[in-house]
Amino acid sequence: MFKPRFPDGRFLRPAILAIGLAATVLLARPAPAQIADPDPSAVPEMTVEEAVSLAIEANESVRIARAGVDRTEGRVREAFSRALPDVTGNYRMTRNLQRPVLFFDQEGETVQISIGDQQEHAFSLSVEQPIYDRSLGAAVTAARHGRAASEASYRRTLSDVAFRARSAYYDALLAEALVGARENALRLAEERLRQVERFHEVGTASDFDLLTAQVGVENERPPLIRARNRMALARNQLKRVVGVAIAAPVRLADSLAYAPVPVDLEAALERAFRERDDLKAQREAVALQRELVAVERAEGFPTLSLMLDLTRRASSADFVPEDRDFSQSASAALMLRIPIFDGRRAEGRELQARADRVAATERLHALERDIRVQVQDAWQSVRAAAEEVEATRATAERAREAYRIALVRFRQGLSTQLELDEAEQDVFEAESNAARALYSHMLAAARLENTMGAR
Repeated sequence: MFKPRFPDGRFLRPAILAIGLAATVLLARPAPAQIADPDPSAVPEMTVEEAVSLAIEANESVRIARAGVDRTEGRVREAFSRALPDVTGNYRMTRNLQRPVLFFDQEGETVQISIGDQQEHAFSLSVEQPIYDRSLGAAVTAARHGRAASEASYRRTLSDVAFRARSAYYDALLAEALVGARENALRLAEERLRQVERFHEVGTASDFDLLTAQVGVENERPPLIRARNRMALARNQLKRVVGVAIAAPVRLADSLAYAPVPVDLEAALERAFRERDDLKAQREAVALQRELVAVERAEGFPTLSLMLDLTRRASSADFVPEDRDFSQSASAALMLRIPIFDGRRAEGRELQARADRVAATERLHALERDIRVQVQDAWQSVRAAAEEVEATRATAERAREAYRIALVRFRQGLSTQLELDEAEQDVFEAESNAARALYSHMLAAARLENTMGAR
């Protein structure tokens, strides 16, 4: 029989009693001669916080977001590399199949002189160091904003995955509670049938009364089957979210319970605007686009670079030439690059960057408005769900008391099956509504925490 658990602890779940009874029976058995291995069929328990931890570790969305952070880190390093020297080393070995010649005029006669040897070796080392590039500072700053935005997006993904795990866990809890309510409805119908059978045996109930009671029992079985199927589907969805194998048995350790949420709307809004990682990411995106505008604007300014070059050459028949066979040269140069006309390509890129900045700013404003609505809706949902919990708690108590009175009246012959059937249905509806109210409050509280930026 499902009974919603409230803070006063007046109700115990039948599952707890069954577990206690099973433990008593096991402890009462004589000890075996040797210690047996743990039972592999034991079903592990899972709390909602454990489900959140598993989801954060195993969910694909988290790994995808982590890959995005790594990709952004690569872009940051690429941006920093523009300010560092570019060092390149080369080696080239040439085999002369036909040696090159030089022509000389010697007393009116052309003479050919072969140069080089069968093999030529060339080693070179070049260094290019930017000295002045107006876009370097903006590019590095833009890369830093991009990294911050990516990391904030990753943290927001963790928050969303945690909320999905809690939501799936609460869905499974609700499905279990509704199964319990359906099982209780079937139990009450079977109890009524047994009472009618006793009346029928002594002749105080007609065949029609007996048939009606039998039909009432059978009518409770299809909804119970559907409720159990929905529970299995809810558990499968929970396993999918937390990354547990579908075939793995899981038992939910938590239950539907009411916990007040003492937070006012203004505090919730202030916390959301302070802690929401997607809002931080969008602010960084706006700063990133602002720096990219500066980068594109700087492309029209001159750049100055220092270039160093060292070359060693050798021509020898040996595979490894000796030092005396090498010649060496070195040079240094300053290269000034002055953009004159590029067909307005730089102007076009700057215009695109400005448009992207405007779009990023508008997305930031839209997100701020969305967050305000999300927090207000979640906060209002928590308040409404709390009121619903209080209302359904009282209704469930009254429905059970009304059923107890109706059952006594029915046993004493003072009422009909119809009255008892209505009392049974009232109990089922009250217990189902109480479970849904607790579920709604827990889910609304989790959504409020998510909208405020908590994980």
